[in-house]
Amino acid sequence: MTKTTKQVPAPRLRFPGFVGKWEEKKLGELANLLAGATPSTSKKEYWGGDIPWMSSGDIHKKRVRDVQGRITELGYKSASTKMLPINSVLVALAGQGKTRGTVATNAIELCTNQSIAAIMPLEKLNYEFLYSFLDSKYEELRSLSTGEGGRGGLNLGILRDLHIPLPPTLSEQTRIAAALSSLDAIIAAHQSKQAALREHKRGLMAGLFPAEGGRVPRLRFPEFEGAGEWEEKKLGEISDIRTGPFGSVLHQEDYVTEGTPIVTVEHLGEFGLLGDNAPKVSDADKKRLSSYKIITGDIVFSRVGSVDRCSIARPKNDGWLFSGRLLRLRIINEREYTSEFLNQLLKIESSKSKIRNAAVGQTMASLNTEILKRIAFLFPSLPEQTRIAAALSSLDDLIAAQGDHIAALQAFKRGLMQGLFPAASADNHTTQEAAE
Repeated sequence: MTKTTKQVPAPRLRFPGFVGKWEEKKLGELANLLAGATPSTSKKEYWGGDIPWMSSGDIHKKRVRDVQGRITELGYKSASTKMLPINSVLVALAGQGKTRGTVATNAIELCTNQSIAAIMPLEKLNYEFLYSFLDSKYEELRSLSTGEGGRGGLNLGILRDLHIPLPPTLSEQTRIAAALSSLDAIIAAHQSKQAALREHKRGLMAGLFPAEGGRVPRLRFPEFEGAGEWEEKKLGEISDIRTGPFGSVLHQEDYVTEGTPIVTVEHLGEFGLLGDNAPKVSDADKKRLSSYKIITGDIVFSRVGSVDRCSIARPKNDGWLFSGRLLRLRIINEREYTSEFLNQLLKIESSKSKIRNAAVGQTMASLNTEILKRIAFLFPSLPEQTRIAAALSSLDDLIAAQGDHIAALQAFKRGLMQGLFPAASADNHTTQEAAE
């Protein structure tokens, strides 16, 4: 490889005491790179051993401390995969969705499949510095992929030709890496707290709702001890269910820049409907489509595909519209039933399974109003519904607050990385052609 070094402008942010000009070098001059391999999946003797074997699905852990895959010594020797030292930098070369271009580091020795590149920095490159830099260039890495659309992929040639900006001293690399790693640790702590809250909620739900085949929950609030069995009701008996407008009623050309959001499947959030990037319709179309209006407490289901996915409307969603890919459920007897309870009931796995099993369609699951009306669930008295919903909703608030903290910290880190690293080199935009 021809050695290339050129000076680049210093970053916008710099820690006190560090001066001097930055330079760029190709990654292939600063590190050793290799890709893994997969033993034959048809040979059972290659699998289930003691050797950690990482697939691209594990890369989202970012700090990889364990992996699901295990291969035997025979499997390891049969393939060209290699054991990687701790603190290698791992890059997903391919993968579904957002996987390609994702970066991680390993805290254990492991080997990988062929969809992961391992980068072992040489003495002039701090692995945490490299990890943080590549992590900050996620979108640029994806843009350098060969191939088109979701089938695109990175390769070792592209990675070796990446231009890496370097400060004049290794100590400045270390200082930058330490600052960003400390933020990663704070983010990880909040993520762990959020995961613990989710686990606590799952355990509480398992007790507050009757087990499959039962009619009385294992846990009851003191005021409802001895209150008797829950009553089974079909959704059609307690709610009005409607399908969203079909294409003949609403066309893509009807969408406007400013107006009323019309939500579809991707806007079914964990804690309520999301308006981000939702298409919008004019006031005239809102009036024309008023029968598809959403009000607080409505529960909106995916009509096709992930039919067990649903979300509840909050006050901020009042007046929004729902699309033809959704079904809207609205409680009609609020003296006996509450949508907040039903929203929580629909999140337990037994409820999701019941909906999936009721769906029709061989290639893609599908619901309609009649199917949803026939599905039955167990309900306690309204006061007990309200008590259960309040307890679980308070946990949702804590989980959502943790999510907000995590998002804010991640946004802060992105901004900090933009300041601590020089602007992207124009040379990287020609990397794909050079690699080919």
